[in-house]
Amino acid sequence: MLARYRAGYAYEAQREPRMDGTHLDLRFADVLRSYRTTARLSQRELADRAGLSVGAVRDLEQGRRRTPRRSTVRRLGAALGLPAPSAAGPDPARRFVLRVLGPLELRVGGRAVRLGPPRQRAVLGLLALCPNALVHREEIIDRLWARAAPATAVHLVQAYVSRLRALLLPDAPPERRRAVLESTGASYRLRVRPDGLDLLRFGRLTEQARTAVAAGNHLLAGERYEAALRLWRGTPLADVDLLRGSAPVATLAEQRVATAIRYAEAAARTGRHHPVPQLRLLADADPLHEALHARLMLALAAGGQQAAALRVYAEISARLADQLGLTPGPELTDARLQVLRGGADPRPGPG
Repeated sequence: MLARYRAGYAYEAQREPRMDGTHLDLRFADVLRSYRTTARLSQRELADRAGLSVGAVRDLEQGRRRTPRRSTVRRLGAALGLPAPSAAGPDPARRFVLRVLGPLELRVGGRAVRLGPPRQRAVLGLLALCPNALVHREEIIDRLWARAAPATAVHLVQAYVSRLRALLLPDAPPERRRAVLESTGASYRLRVRPDGLDLLRFGRLTEQARTAVAAGNHLLAGERYEAALRLWRGTPLADVDLLRGSAPVATLAEQRVATAIRYAEAAARTGRHHPVPQLRLLADADPLHEALHARLMLALAAGGQQAAALRVYAEISARLADQLGLTPGPELTDARLQVLRGGADPRPGPG
């Protein structure tokens, strides 16, 4: 509930960094917006119900107010029809946080937790890639045993799930553990809060960025894209060998690249962000990705590095020819032409 987010550890612990060293408090903003849209209320309607100004609601949803008063949170919760938090609820300091945008990591109460053997880690990773959604047991078995699954596969999966429940909620009663890592028929579902999984935070931030772009606010879009990219620590589930190359991992890696490209596009419109490090990092990891290299060229040229931009073009052209027998596609050739004409990514002021 909103009041729990206000009182809990997560509210203050995970503010998103800006390039200038300040922070955006996106946690409460995300939760408030989610509850409001679910209730199908406009900002004006919510403000009227809670006895607040529409400007106050807007500031909260945009992360401009970092520490809303408890009374404000209670009024918003009541306006949204949320029950008051129970004193018997789980201790916020013992909540778990999962990270999959890099090596798999679980923290409970701020402390890292050892996740056990490889197949047990893979079960948690697979469920975390599909948060709050059912994953069929057969899909889990197929991932754990690529060739022939043992006769005890079902029993082993059940044992892994049972142990993971104890790791996620070490102090909770059995019914609470089963509610978080749920078994439904022959499927499992990991129920996780938006603040409890970096993948969900990444999705929320990119959604906010797209909304900002649609509204013409490219400065805000750049901030959200930048915050989303800062959640990444490397290849998704880099240390879970059993999931390497799986479709969910590949899709997630593609989303990272697409986000970096959109971030660069937003930066090009404002000149207030610096996408070259992110683009360079991803281009080095995907040396044949034409759209990514084209955007890197434009970002370099926009920063006055035309020679470096043309080197990027020459290097990827050589790789395409040597490895695939191809010539650069239209995205690369258009980017090269813009660099040569000196018209790459003009930087208008914020607007």
